[in-house]
Amino acid sequence: MGMNICVLSGYLYWPYDRDSNSSPENGEVLTSQGGNKYVRFTLRTDSLRKGEDGKYKKMNVDCIAYNNTAENLVQNFKKGSPIEVVGRLDLDIYEDRNGIKRVRTTIVVDRVNFPPREWEQNGNRSSSLPGEPKKRAADDVPPDPWGEEEVNFDDIPF
Repeated sequence: MGMNICVLSGYLYWPYDRDSNSSPENGEVLTSQGGNKYVRFTLRTDSLRKGEDGKYKKMNVDCIAYNNTAENLVQNFKKGSPIEVVGRLDLDIYEDRNGIKRVRTTIVVDRVNFPPREWEQNGNRSSSLPGEPKKRAADDVPPDPWGEEEVNFDDIPF
């Protein structure tokens, strides 16, 4: 028997609004045809690997929360708020309008946590104004856990 548990931390972004050409400040709880309340959002976090440009890659993870979790999320978090989520990985395979098979990976959020106080104390976030994340100073970047040598994934035989 396997486990499917995901724990992620990062910054919350609401779905991109094509009409306003931006991500809204506040989320909106929607209701499914079956009567379930839900909200979709993106969790933006850093990868532990550096890209070819020497900077840490940003990862955008699609998330969905239901019912009370969705309502609490919309009430307590704004665009750019630091957030921790606990949930499970869900894989959705579907065909798009052009008949092309697509795969979508989503975290189904069971629990939402405010991040540790260290985020605020280290100056990474302002607790009074949840907005865009502040830019990190060069010495604020997490160390490379694998040392100075970059891993070439093409060399791995599987």
